[in-house]
Amino acid sequence: MPLRPLVESRSAVLLAWFSLRPKALLPVLVLALLLASSLLPPALGLLCLLPVLLLVAWLSYLSWPVLDPRARVLRCVVLVALTVLGALRL
Repeated sequence: MPLRPLVESRSAVLLAWFSLRPKALLPVLVLALLLASSLLPPALGLLCLLPVLLLVAWLSYLSWPVLDPRARVLRCVVLVALTVLGALRL
């Protein structure tokens, strides 16, 4: 099976789970992890930043085919910014 259909089918359960939760859960969770990553010592901060980076990368991968070019650039900028933020925490 090609990679994209495999990722989409495996992601369906998790996306359905998120859709059943309160709409504010994911933004609040991301904000809490970003705040914790800046307040905690570097090693723990990186551990808090990693799930945010993976979440943004995963959602970007899933939505990439339907995004317009500006949205694609914005997603890439966010991924680079999170990576730089993680590198600065080292």
